[in-house]
Amino acid sequence: MRKTRNILAIVSIPLGGLILYNYQKGVINYDESLLWLSILLAVLSAANLIFAIYTGETFASGAIISKLEHRGLYKIAILVNIFILLLCLFGVWKYS
Repeated sequence: MRKTRNILAIVSIPLGGLILYNYQKGVINYDESLLWLSILLAVLSAANLIFAIYTGETFASGAIISKLEHRGLYKIAILVNIFILLLCLFGVWKYS
């Protein structure tokens, strides 16, 4: 599961770079670039949230937080993931 999450993280870097590159070259405008970045971040946030709930582990500031070892910190990390997902979905709604 960690390998899948790491692959998603590595794949997202060039995708985000491609969106920003197309914006700089004038292929897409400002609102379209924000829409695509919001979609990309929403997908990554949803995948991270699904993996966190499924595996019982989540990331916070680069550290792996286990549900069994740190219940309170795990709940806070899940709530932050939900907040980021909602923020991304708001961006998708606003710029679509």
